Amino acid sequence: MIPRESKHRTTPPILPVMLLLPALLAHGCAVRNTSSQERQLAAMIQKASAQNEEKREKERPQANHLQLARELVAKGMYRVALVQLEQARDAEKGGCEVFHLMGRCHLGLSEYHKAVESFRKALERDAGHAPSHNGLGLAYDLSGSRELAWKAYGRAIELDPARADFHNNLGFSKLLSGRYPEAERHLRESLSLRPDLEAAANNLALCLAAQGRYEEASALLKARASAAAAANNLGVLHDVNGEREAAVECYRAALNLDETLRDARENLAQHGESPQKGKPDASEEKP
Repeated sequence: MIPRESKHRTTPPILPVMLLLPALLAHGCAVRNTSSQERQLAAMIQKASAQNEEKREKERPQANHLQLARELVAKGMYRVALVQLEQARDAEKGGCEVFHLMGRCHLGLSEYHKAVESFRKALERDAGHAPSHNGLGLAYDLSGSRELAWKAYGRAIELDPARADFHNNLGFSKLLSGRYPEAERHLRESLSLRPDLEAAANNLALCLAAQGRYEEASALLKARASAAAAANNLGVLHDVNGEREAAVECYRAALNLDETLRDARENLAQHGESPQKGKPDASEEKP
């Protein structure tokens, strides 16, 4: 006999389901909260990492392009120095010293018009920079603009009258133009400031010889070199003035004092002469 279905059918309990719903909701909220915290934490880590990297970048030793350029210019490595100066110009927005050193490099490379441009840019940044006025004078001198060169040298001397090299440069430029009294004045001033400046001494001797004052020139040379070297140098001064016979006699006198003096022997050989009159040069003797 099949049992009858009870009129009072028991409804399946729903309490477990009701209990699971809050649990699921609670679990879902936990997931969202954890994800938000992770994102915040990740952002903080990223920010801290960026700050640390920025700090390390600031503390990292930077290449001193300007100092390296100074050292290269001093060694005469002008092309390499210009590369460093380009970088120094970008890093320092082109200060006076950067353009002054660029001018010196262009002078050393015989790029006189570029040198003029560089020295002008240096003076745009510091009109009172005496070495740039002197450099501008050299650039003008070597490019044939002598009047402009004298003006630039003069300004350099006004700004720094104690620089012997400034006076020497102006003196030599005046000497080349045949303005001997002015040249002599500046060359003597150069030597009074720096008695050991050989360029000024040689230029003054040349200036004296150009005026026919060979005894004074000879005395100046003898005071600074051996008797043989002085005789050879005096011969060079005669040569410069087109006095061939007097030059040859000086070269021979130099070799009589020091037969090992190579410069005097080479100077004689250029004239096809021997150390002794009437005797052919050894280099021309046939075997």
